Amino acid sequence: MNEVRNNPLRTRQDMVRAAVQLMEPLKACLTPGRACMIVGEGSAHYPEDVAGMEGYSRVLWGLVPMLVGKCPEAEPFWQLWREGLIHGTDPDHPEYWGDIGDYDQRMVEMAVIGTGLCFAPDRFYYELTPAQRDHLFAWLNQINRYDMPKNNWRYFRILVNIGFLKVGRPVDQARLTEDLDMMESHYVGDGWYFDYPTKRDYYTIWGFHFYSLVYAAAMDEKDPERCRRFRERAQIIAPRFACWFDREGRALPYGRSLTYRFCQGAFWAGLA
Repeated sequence: MNEVRNNPLRTRQDMVRAAVQLMEPLKACLTPGRACMIVGEGSAHYPEDVAGMEGYSRVLWGLVPMLVGKCPEAEPFWQLWREGLIHGTDPDHPEYWGDIGDYDQRMVEMAVIGTGLCFAPDRFYYELTPAQRDHLFAWLNQINRYDMPKNNWRYFRILVNIGFLKVGRPVDQARLTEDLDMMESHYVGDGWYFDYPTKRDYYTIWGFHFYSLVYAAAMDEKDPERCRRFRERAQIIAPRFACWFDREGRALPYGRSLTYRFCQGAFWAGLA
């Protein structure tokens, strides 16, 4: 415990060590097929099996950057989460993540897998068998067939479709254009976006700026003008958003999702 508390989080290796310390206890919470993670009894507005898939997927937000960075510490975790990815997208496996519907929580969880396809395609796609790749594409592509809220959720579908683009799978261009246009319509100037209906808080900063910066990193060559706008808006909001933190990095207890503490700071990683 003291080792965790004494981590200064100043170097790249500090961040790797912190990620490993966070992920290590979670291995024991994985289901036998590795496709779900149950950390305890809780509550959500969706079923337990969907919550288990959510638990599995959230770890990938730490694991994907470690894979991109070729961190050897990621390998023992990836072997487990890769197994879960294969089983969760296999309709014949008991731990299949299931068919989705409109406004489905699993749309949210698809975003990080799309990010993995964008930045670590060798691990998330090319090391799978052809049949496993087909299962992965078919499961993710459900997001193009169902309705989702007119808010930051549209970035989840954007990330899935540009992930398809990176690995040579068919992209729903109509959906991609529709979603990008809608996200642009949420920009109100001076670095600010609004999330439905009018909120401006941490969730808005990361739901629009962070995901748009991920898009900019992935699509700079194919969509340079939009990527330039995304980076410019992030630079405008940065000095304003800095005022939401004190000199020690502690954030104001304000807005939705007060416990999303890593997400509050995700903007700064994306901006860097």
